[in-house]
Amino acid sequence: MELGTALALVGFVDQCVKYGEKLIKKCKDYRNAETEARELLTIIEHNWMKTGAQLNFLKTIATSLDKSYLAMQSLVLSELEGKLKKATLTMIQLSAGQEWIDNHDEKAVSARLRSLQNMTPTKKSLYALKKKSLEAIIDDLEKWQTRFDPSWMLLILMENSSINVELMKESKKAQSDQSSFIMTTKEMRDIAKLNIMETTSDHQAVWLDTKILDSPDTFATRTNPTLVSIATLKDTKQEVILDTMHCNPAADILRTTKEVCNLARVLGKVDPIIFSLLKCRGIIRDSEVVKDKLGTSKRLPMFTFVFDISPNLLNPRNLRSILREAKPYSLNERLELAKKLTHSVLYVHTARFVHKNIRPETIVVFEDNKSEIGAPFLLGFEKMRHEDGQTYNAGDVIWEKNLYRHPTRQGTLPEETYRMQHDIYSLGVILLEIGLWMSFVNYESYSDEDESTVAVPSKLIAHMSLGDEKDRCKVAFGNKDILETLAGQELPVRMGQRYTDAVLSCLQCLDGGDNGRNNSEFVDEDGLIIGVRFVESILGKVHEISF
Repeated sequence: MELGTALALVGFVDQCVKYGEKLIKKCKDYRNAETEARELLTIIEHNWMKTGAQLNFLKTIATSLDKSYLAMQSLVLSELEGKLKKATLTMIQLSAGQEWIDNHDEKAVSARLRSLQNMTPTKKSLYALKKKSLEAIIDDLEKWQTRFDPSWMLLILMENSSINVELMKESKKAQSDQSSFIMTTKEMRDIAKLNIMETTSDHQAVWLDTKILDSPDTFATRTNPTLVSIATLKDTKQEVILDTMHCNPAADILRTTKEVCNLARVLGKVDPIIFSLLKCRGIIRDSEVVKDKLGTSKRLPMFTFVFDISPNLLNPRNLRSILREAKPYSLNERLELAKKLTHSVLYVHTARFVHKNIRPETIVVFEDNKSEIGAPFLLGFEKMRHEDGQTYNAGDVIWEKNLYRHPTRQGTLPEETYRMQHDIYSLGVILLEIGLWMSFVNYESYSDEDESTVAVPSKLIAHMSLGDEKDRCKVAFGNKDILETLAGQELPVRMGQRYTDAVLSCLQCLDGGDNGRNNSEFVDEDGLIIGVRFVESILGKVHEISF
């Protein structure tokens, strides 16, 4: 950590706070505008309460942060400074013509704003025509906040006693101010630091009664295979999503149970809008009889995560069905989809979990009123584990699953223990599909009468070797090369070079040597590769893109 870099961050924070407070002052001066404008101004002020608190907290811990994090935040804050300057100028322009502004000092401009309390109805109606300017400010600042929040959550992983002390102080302030985001950060940090074998009183709180649900209803079809289902709560008739995890016969049941509890607690803290993960209500524990490798029957626990669905989310489908439909969407819509999915992977990794099953079938997309494609949410946690938890080098030869697995994680006996970068590789394959806007996998029925289906490769990957070859590892790396070539040749003209670089960074995140991406910047002081830093860098590349 360098003092100069910390001081630079403090300087950016001070400037942002200065312009932020100036913006809020202009909003308060504008309070006497008509009702609709007042509501928009309240949104701006509310958003700044969160941002301002986060910035002031960063300032208190600046000297405790490492150089790479300081540099990243300084870049993000310089963007905010520019947006706040622009927003403040817009507020001034709404109340006075630019010519008048140019000929008067700031004191006179502020006096003019305060005079709005005497606006006539005619002038107020003219103001209503300018409300789009306020909406533009809200949109601009909310987009910046979406970019900032994931990097803010990286604080969860930092091993630093100063951060613990300051978070404790700020969480108490947040509690008294009825603000939850600082408290949530502290709680997330506590959960992430918790050893998976530790038991807490909160663990009991995650369990739900098996009788709370009406009969679940899957929304899978032959053309829309999915791994989750929808059910209704008996008491409130509210719809929920069910995502079931089956235990590995070789698993340590106690360890797995505590991993599941911790994940449920983590997912119970999420903001669905920011991280594209549904909020977990709790877990229903049941059991099932399975056979181990020797054919011996064994009763194992079965865990069903219960996720709440916001009332404005309708008609769930998985991403596979949307990709297969290939309905044309704007580049901005597809880019926003890519950002949201990257957010969800980042959040899971920040909480020190690996997903192990990221593919279009485990991403559920709801219709909403904000985007044409809809709101995506990462599910399919049946193979998850804690970063430091027990792993089993067991796999399968299902080609449509192996397509999203790194070559070292394919086959019945994968070569490597699963780690965060393997999730990042899976994300890269999905981002490639989103960029091309074509599904790599199609589903066909055996016959018109047969309801069962078989997965077949799309024309994009028809030349891949997907059979049961003897040298599976060589074939897998050959298929990886095909995906990289596809990205390098097809994505630049469709999505631009920055998006292409982001996809290639994901696909090459485990490569070594001069031909691969250098991962040295993502090694922490303990020598461990932190996938969170890598995902954040990918997110940074994607957020820089605009069409």
